[in-house]
Amino acid sequence: MKRVLILLLLAGTLLTLVFTGITCEDEPLAFDTISALMTSGGVQVEGYHLEGWAVIRDPGEPASIWRERKLGEKLGLQDAEKRTIPTSRGDCFQVAYTDRDLDLRASILKNEGMGNEDLCYILIKCILPAGSQDGLAWEKKIRDTLSSLGKDHGIYLTVQGKLGVQLDEDAQLAWGQAIFRSLGAAVTDTLRTSEYLSLTGYAAALPDAALAGGKEINLNLSLVPRDQETRVYLGTPVISCEY
Repeated sequence: MKRVLILLLLAGTLLTLVFTGITCEDEPLAFDTISALMTSGGVQVEGYHLEGWAVIRDPGEPASIWRERKLGEKLGLQDAEKRTIPTSRGDCFQVAYTDRDLDLRASILKNEGMGNEDLCYILIKCILPAGSQDGLAWEKKIRDTLSSLGKDHGIYLTVQGKLGVQLDEDAQLAWGQAIFRSLGAAVTDTLRTSEYLSLTGYAAALPDAALAGGKEINLNLSLVPRDQETRVYLGTPVISCEY
């Protein structure tokens, strides 16, 4: 499979992630699996973050790429707010849509002035509240849309919430390891700072994967103790929101 190199800030360390692109009509979904892990661990879920990306080659302008590839129709965003803004890297076409249960942003950026004028970066971000019934549908919609663009694409899913108790360091590690075991996942890396504990690993049950430091990963958990509670972030293949 073709691989795309991207950089992410994971648990405070800059790592190189190599995603395996998949092109098929029905990519496996992760939403229900990750959500069930959180609720089974007693986490009060507060929201979901879906972030998809794709890299394509297209000589057209960003707005025409959106229109001609029918991305608005595929995402159901024909009536969303649209605008093109100049950036230091070239024109960026932006789409925004918000209603009671959804905050969605999409963008297409041309890679101008870097020797490859046809290279385009497409990003789709979707934030859903706790209790949303549309998470699985939006994951499928974003996956199907990106898959239609080619192999160079990926998607991150992060669920955030809290435990109603502030876990000490030993309890954080024990709780995190139990979450990994419940999915049959092996912990491949542990990072503890003065502010949080981060675990990464690999679970065969999850559809996406990345290479980080020569290790294949697709499960990332962070525990952040706060006054009388512990913030919890669980992502695949990595956490994509700030904490």
